[in-house]
Amino acid sequence: METMKYFHKLLYDEDVAGCQVVEDYDCSSTIIKKLFLSQQMKGDSFREVKLFINASKEPTDYLRNPLSWPIFSERMALLLFKKSRNDIQIFDAPLYDSRKETPIPGYKILNIVKCLPCLNLEKSTVSYSDIGKKKVRGVSDFIFDNNRIPNNICVFRPAEWRYSIFFSDSLAKSLIGKDLAGIAFLRCRAM
Repeated sequence: METMKYFHKLLYDEDVAGCQVVEDYDCSSTIIKKLFLSQQMKGDSFREVKLFINASKEPTDYLRNPLSWPIFSERMALLLFKKSRNDIQIFDAPLYDSRKETPIPGYKILNIVKCLPCLNLEKSTVSYSDIGKKKVRGVSDFIFDNNRIPNNICVFRPAEWRYSIFFSDSLAKSLIGKDLAGIAFLRCRAM
């Protein structure tokens, strides 16, 4: 009998209010899509991007934004990099104060380069589009296939639903108690 493994879906902590969020952005649609492809990106990929925040609000470790990009505090990015350097790329986040348009340091954009065909579509709760080919339109209960996720993977996106980011059980547990703001996890099973 196989051992049950767990993974944790990365979420914004809904109980945290008054934190910084990306209010507006200036970038091409091409760069918006690139972070969902899970491919290596060049170091200058974000040179023509501007993300605007209200700098007078409280900083957070996981920055909510309308692009659904993984934007973390430098501290959080460093914690992730220590355990998952082969799973991610880290870039300086081009944040600007929405009032003064001055640069805001301290945040990083993560490119999740591991994308795994690992979702068990029969056991997960999945909705499909009705048009043409059966395409996944949403997933509300993620259940993974144990044998499709290598033990050395700490951060990944499921190929079947690239809009969500998952952490290994050990990585998520290592972040608990680190006094991180704005981050929550939803535990999911692998069978």
